[in-house]
Amino acid sequence: ANAFVYYGLALNSGNLGGSLYLNFFMASASDLPAIAIGAWLVDLPMLGRRMTLSGSMVLSGLACGACILSPGQGFTTLAAMIGKFGICCSFAVVFVYAAELFPTPLRSAGMGLCSLSARVGGVLAPSVVLLPGVLPLLTFGGFAFLAGLLILLLPETLGRPLPDKVSDCIDPVSYTHLTLPTKRIV
Repeated sequence: ANAFVYYGLALNSGNLGGSLYLNFFMASASDLPAIAIGAWLVDLPMLGRRMTLSGSMVLSGLACGACILSPGQGFTTLAAMIGKFGICCSFAVVFVYAAELFPTPLRSAGMGLCSLSARVGGVLAPSVVLLPGVLPLLTFGGFAFLAGLLILLLPETLGRPLPDKVSDCIDPVSYTHLTLPTKRIV
């Protein structure tokens, strides 16, 4: 959902009305502060990875959904740029969080599957951009909002050791301690 919404909003900037160049510039300019804010929020103990990812995707979904209330072209453009900011912020977090969810023996295969899914979303995004009116923004907003809510079902990974076995993922409550060596090697 993340890559689908990210690439879709980037491609949809030409459909917002007004100057194509100004819209694309604003959409691209929002990426730098979004990545910096996402990288900063992801390590805050009070938010963590799950809430940062979920919150930024829900923000993106709500902003894109607000385009229905559009009193004018300027409001639609602003809402789309806030949506692009939110999804870019989540893009900075999603690969760190996803890698921490998989146990060591499955981590590379799991990340490969995540990357494959992201590419499928990137391939589908240009087709959605061709929909009429605000349907592209509603589609992208709906996917971002739903994905943001579903992320809340996953465990928090900040400050926790990476799972070593599949059983660590099945019962994450029992895997909350960090095991350190007890003997000091001189």
